[in-house]
Amino acid sequence: CRDLPLLNSNHQNLLQSRILGQWLSTFPGQVQHGDGTVGDDASHLHGLPHLDDVTSANLVIDPLRLPAFSLDRLHRSRSRSIYNGPILLVHKSPPAQLQRIQMSVCDRDIVFNESWYGFSTAGAPEASLLARYLALVLGSRVALWISLITSGEFGFEREVIEKSILEEVAIPPFESLSEKLVHEVGELFGRLEQDGNDAWPEVDAWVAKLYGLGERDLTVIDDTLRFNLPYASNREMAQSEPSVDQVETYCRTLEIELARFAKRFECAVRVIRVPDQGASPWRALRVLACRSVESDSPDGGSLADIRALTAVADRTSATEIVVDEGEHSLAIMLLAQSRYWSETQARLAAQRLIWTRPELFRERPRT
Repeated sequence: CRDLPLLNSNHQNLLQSRILGQWLSTFPGQVQHGDGTVGDDASHLHGLPHLDDVTSANLVIDPLRLPAFSLDRLHRSRSRSIYNGPILLVHKSPPAQLQRIQMSVCDRDIVFNESWYGFSTAGAPEASLLARYLALVLGSRVALWISLITSGEFGFEREVIEKSILEEVAIPPFESLSEKLVHEVGELFGRLEQDGNDAWPEVDAWVAKLYGLGERDLTVIDDTLRFNLPYASNREMAQSEPSVDQVETYCRTLEIELARFAKRFECAVRVIRVPDQGASPWRALRVLACRSVESDSPDGGSLADIRALTAVADRTSATEIVVDEGEHSLAIMLLAQSRYWSETQARLAAQRLIWTRPELFRERPRT
C-alpha cells in the first residue's frame, strides 16, 4: 500500500494546512448569521435521539440506545415536525447484500442524517401500524423493482434511490385494507422482527398479492432484479455462462408459450437444445413445428455455417440469431450469458416468434 507512506511523507505540509470547511467559512461568500456563525441554529433538536450510524439501524430502532443530538448548528435546519414519530426511515442506498431497500421504524421522535429519508406518520390514524405497513411495502422486492425501472439514477449512474421516486410509488391505501389484511400487517412485521431476513420472502408474496400480481409477474420482477441491479454480484451473474438447467428451463418455457399459440392451428411445437459448439460464446436451440407431440423429432444436431453467422452477429453487436431452416424448423442462437436465458426472456422470444413467424404454425407441417 502506497497511501500511508505518501501521507506520512507529507505530514509537515498537512500540519500547515487548514481544514477545508473551516477555511471556506472565512470567505465573504459564505452564508453567515448576525453572530458570524454558519448554518442554521439546531438547538430545537437538542436531546432527541440521533441516528448517525447505519449499523445502529435495526428494523425497529430503540431510541434509548442512541446518543442524544447535540450539534449547535446545521447546514440547513428543517422543520421539527419531520422528525416526529412514529416515523419510517428509508436508507438511500439499498445494501448489496440485502438486495432490497433497507427500512427502519421508530415510534418516537428521532433525528437522522442525510443517509436516510424520513416519512413521518404522526397524526394519522393507527400511526404506528401505518409506519409498519409502509415498511413492508417499500421494503419488498416489488418496491425495489418499481424504483429500478422508474429511476433515472438508480441502476444507471449510482446506487442511490431518489426520494422523489419513492414518493411516486403507488401504494394501496392503508385505510382501504380489510380487517384481515390490517391484522396481517402486524403479524408479518412481527415475523420480520423475530426471524430477520428469512421472513422477507413471505412479505414479498403478501405485497405481490396486495398489488394483484401473479406468478408470471413475480418471475419478471425476479429476473429483472437478478440481472439488472447495479451491484457487482448482479452484473457478474448477468454475464456468467448459463447452466444446463437454465438452458433447459428456457427451452421448456419457450415450448410451453409457443404451444399455446400453435394449438389453435392444430399444431404442436418442440424446442430442442443444440449441443454446445465447443468454446463458442453462443448457445443454440431448434424450434420444430409438428402435427402432434408424439411425432418423432430429431436430436438437436448441429448448425451449418455457425462461424459465419456468429461472425456477422459479432460485427453487428447482435445478441440473437434466428435462422429459417425450412420444413417448419427454426434455429435460434443466443449469447451464452445468463441474462439472455431467463424465463422472462423465453416468454419474450415466444412473442417475437409469434408476431414475426406466424407461418411456422399456420402452414400444416408434415407428420
